[in-house]
Amino acid sequence: VQDVVDWSLWIKKDARFGNVIGVGHSQGSLVGMLAANTRGAFDGYISLCGPADPIQVTLKNQLAKQLEGEALDKVNEKLDSLGKGYKIKEIPEGLESIFNAEIQPFLISWMKYNPQEQIKKMNIPNLIVGGTTDVQVPSEDAKTLAGLNEISQLAIIKNMNHVLRFTKENSVMMQLEIYGDPDLPLHPKLLKPLLKFLAQFQ
Repeated sequence: VQDVVDWSLWIKKDARFGNVIGVGHSQGSLVGMLAANTRGAFDGYISLCGPADPIQVTLKNQLAKQLEGEALDKVNEKLDSLGKGYKIKEIPEGLESIFNAEIQPFLISWMKYNPQEQIKKMNIPNLIVGGTTDVQVPSEDAKTLAGLNEISQLAIIKNMNHVLRFTKENSVMMQLEIYGDPDLPLHPKLLKPLLKFLAQFQ
């Protein structure tokens, strides 16, 4: 977050630039909100597919689609421990990418922040964007965030997934190919609300 703030304030000293608008996607949405709430860092802010809940809650919801019973209970216990600031030693099988020792300090620091509390504090123009076929962060999260700040603007893009591409598929497995293809264009209806929001700064 401090890196984002430092870069933004440095850019603002350059006469070639005018307003600085922050954009954060997914986990970067929270990073951007924290930076936006640092006085003078941004003049406006755009959140793309950002979770409305603390990350431990989001992870629980995501993993509930893959696990059940005792396995899910054990994972939830691990997430609760991290949320309290405690590292874990026994890593659930198959979830090393989430719980490996190197990433645990990062997760603990991330879990300290609640996006809903951050959006309430924001006093600069902001746009919250979600997609209806986002299987990682439901579009309801965007509605929740936008509803907590009277100056927030909301844009829900039909058939846009988490990586901002067009798809009608609501299954993680069916979207895997889209995630792995960097040549796919962005959703054709994403640009319009972004340009409309940015127009106010001209």
